[in-house]
Amino acid sequence: MKHFFYQALCCLALSLAGCSSKESDAVQPLAARVGADAKAGALSTPTLSQAFTNKTFIGVQVTAGATGAPAGFSLQWMTAADFAASGGVWNDALACKASFSGNARDSRYALAAGESAVVNVGSLLLDNGASASCTDALACGTTYVFRAFAHAEKSSKRSAFTEVSYFNTLSCFGFPTGEEEVD
Repeated sequence: MKHFFYQALCCLALSLAGCSSKESDAVQPLAARVGADAKAGALSTPTLSQAFTNKTFIGVQVTAGATGAPAGFSLQWMTAADFAASGGVWNDALACKASFSGNARDSRYALAAGESAVVNVGSLLLDNGASASCTDALACGTTYVFRAFAHAEKSSKRSAFTEVSYFNTLSCFGFPTGEEEVD
């Protein structure tokens, strides 16, 4: 610890005093080691698909990638209109978020490679391992955007986010109630 303190103090002194690029290159390996993450690579990115829909919820199927999602996954969503108004950039202030932990007792969200879980966004079942910032029903006749990532575990970093997926609720008029299959 004492050795680390002196190295950090020297780095601070060099940065405050200014140093040539050659000197800063010599300091860089220490900085890289200090901030390095000890975990292995990231988990593979899951995929999303629309399993079914009705007027007030969408069944989103999350399928784990090649590494699985043993610690579960997180799902985020917002209306496509909000996404477009944000310039097609994810806006955390407008997004709803749900976490599905694979580590909770009796959780169904610890996914092996290629395994899937379906969650009903707009009618979430908050079972073991599930939590959400938004639990209200979705608006009928509305397009939503979704993205997800696999949670980190002790030996791997979290996955990258999925590509943004667009899924729709059914129209407010002219459709029977209940779930409708999506081809």
